[in-house]
Amino acid sequence: MSTPSVNPSNANLRHFLIRSGWLALLSVVALLAVAGVGIVGWLAEPPSGDFATQADWLGGAAEVMAGVLAVAMTVVAIVVELASNRYSHRISELFFNDPLNQGVLMLLVITTSLCVWTSLAFGLGFESAWFAGIGGDLLVGLISISVLVLIPYFFYVFRFLRPLNIVLRIYNQARPQSIWRGAGEVSVAQMRLATIIGDLYDVAGSALENHDRNIAVASLAALFDLIHDYRTATETAPADWHTLSQAGFADPDFVALSEDAADEIQANGTWLETKIVRQALLLVGRSMPGMPDIAHQYSMRVGELLPLTREHPNLFLIVLRAFNSQLRLAINRRDLRTGYFILAHYRRAGEWALEHGYADRARQVAIHMRQYGQLAFEMGQPFLLEVTAQDMVELIEQCDGDDDIGGLLRILLNMDRPVTDEESLAMQSLRGVRRAQVRLAAHFLAQAEQESASDARYLVHYRTVVEDLKTEKYDQVSACIAELENEDRALFWEFTERGANFSYLPPPMRRQLVRLRQDLDPAAT
Repeated sequence: MSTPSVNPSNANLRHFLIRSGWLALLSVVALLAVAGVGIVGWLAEPPSGDFATQADWLGGAAEVMAGVLAVAMTVVAIVVELASNRYSHRISELFFNDPLNQGVLMLLVITTSLCVWTSLAFGLGFESAWFAGIGGDLLVGLISISVLVLIPYFFYVFRFLRPLNIVLRIYNQARPQSIWRGAGEVSVAQMRLATIIGDLYDVAGSALENHDRNIAVASLAALFDLIHDYRTATETAPADWHTLSQAGFADPDFVALSEDAADEIQANGTWLETKIVRQALLLVGRSMPGMPDIAHQYSMRVGELLPLTREHPNLFLIVLRAFNSQLRLAINRRDLRTGYFILAHYRRAGEWALEHGYADRARQVAIHMRQYGQLAFEMGQPFLLEVTAQDMVELIEQCDGDDDIGGLLRILLNMDRPVTDEESLAMQSLRGVRRAQVRLAAHFLAQAEQESASDARYLVHYRTVVEDLKTEKYDQVSACIAELENEDRALFWEFTERGANFSYLPPPMRRQLVRLRQDLDPAAT
């Protein structure tokens, strides 16, 4: 579902005018008729009415208008507060910033005030025929308009507070032309946009709690539409818009990032996409497993980002991590239905890459699909591994070149590797500890290369780590070393709090793994 770009306030205004147009026209005609009769009478002879009777009438009119104002304010306060509590605190701000709401409420307040002041003037002895005539006609007209407009205004209020209209209003405030207009500093505009994105998340989160599926889907769609809006408006963006300000890194979605992850966001200019996808992932997590429509909408919207990667290649990393993170959620929550759906969209992403000549991207998709299929198998969900294999076959069937087929075929044929007891989750955690120890040994060797020959402190620490690693089976330690040797991705392939990849070693440290393997090899000693 694509979010319309029209301003809902314009539609509401038209709706209000259609409903109340004939009443407003009748009020204007009545006011002109009364005023015309009064003006003709004054020109002929100034009236000399019964001021006591008119004072009583004005007092009654003031009471009536006070009641009308009380009814209007009570209804508005109740419905706005209920909507704000249910969906977002921003509803109150949107409501009272709307010009029509301001105009109607000001009309009621001004009319009530004029009735009170005029009645008070007569009560204090200010008796004038001209004042009585003009003031009476004016008040009759204002009171008529105020009463006649009340019911159509209530229709407008209820239409204004429809949740889907609120989503549209928040979305329109987040679009480039609204954020960049008179924003001043780029950092201020970025923080404002981040706040509005948070408002859309709040609306969607409240909708999930209340099982309002359509509202949650519309909010999620609005979030992804913002990615398209800002990428298509890149040429008109302010300078440094895609570089996140220092204040922006205090945002909860960025505050825990590693230095490498933060540098990548700055280099790729993907802070907005990262922010939106992370917020959307939170919604997907909250919706599992009871509301699959949210996960399905997320998968479709991520797939719709692929055409943008042709002009903005760095966005492909966002697409990969978005799918990977969602697959991890589905596997951890044991949501087979959602996992089945995600894999279909992931395969289509690989097919899109092949169709547009990005064979390397298709291989990345295949590698990650295999990885998560095997993860699902290890976590007792073999069905997802079977689905992954079937999707891999369909992906290979779309290939034209032998090289593309060969690369994907090797990935498929390695999918059924044996899974032993040593590869249980507990053993994987222990293996991660050993991998960290191997990393430390490589660090000590790299530091020893930089120090003088007379300073052997790092070598002493290195030998201490090596002696401890020798107590482990060599095959297991060798597997850890191989994993570190083959990993060249500094950042993790999912959206995580830190973004760092624990299996990555910088090149100076990776070179030391050759010596470490020799020192640990029993055959070498």
